[in-house]
Amino acid sequence: MKAIDYFSIDHNSPTHTGAQDHTKYNLGFRILFFYNAHARLSQCKMTGSGAAEFATLVHHNHRGTIVGEESGGDYNGINAYDRTYLRLPNSKIGVLIAGYRSIMPWNEKQYFGRGVPVDYEVHSQIIDLLNEQDAELDFVYELIKKNK
Repeated sequence: MKAIDYFSIDHNSPTHTGAQDHTKYNLGFRILFFYNAHARLSQCKMTGSGAAEFATLVHHNHRGTIVGEESGGDYNGINAYDRTYLRLPNSKIGVLIAGYRSIMPWNEKQYFGRGVPVDYEVHSQIIDLLNEQDAELDFVYELIKKNK
C-alpha cells in the first residue's frame, strides 16, 4: 500500500523555499490515505499554518483520523498571509508580523489556545529517524488493516 504524501518537499530542489517544511520524516503534516472519503492525517507539533487549518476542518467535521501529536497551529484560527518585516533599531533583530488572523466559523472553547488534537497519539523517536522508520505511517497501516 502506498501513502499519498501531498506535502513532501525535496529539500535539494532549487524551488524549495523553506516555508512550512514537510519531510518524509513527518516534521509537518501529511494526508496519508483517503478511503471512502475518510482521511488519515499525520501531524506533529510543528504542523501549522494551512496544514493546521486543514487538520482542524477534518477534525471538526469528523472527516478523518488524525495520528501523531497535537499540532502547533491554533484550532480556532491562524495568523498568516501577508507579513510585515520589522528590524528593531537597537538589537537589529528582524521580526515578521503576520498581517491577518484567519478565524474558523466556530469557537470551540475547549480548544482555545490549543492545537488540533489527535485521535491516536504516536511519537517518533530519534532512533526511528536514524533507522528511516516512520512510526506514524506504520500506525496508519495498522489502522487500515483493522478497518478503523
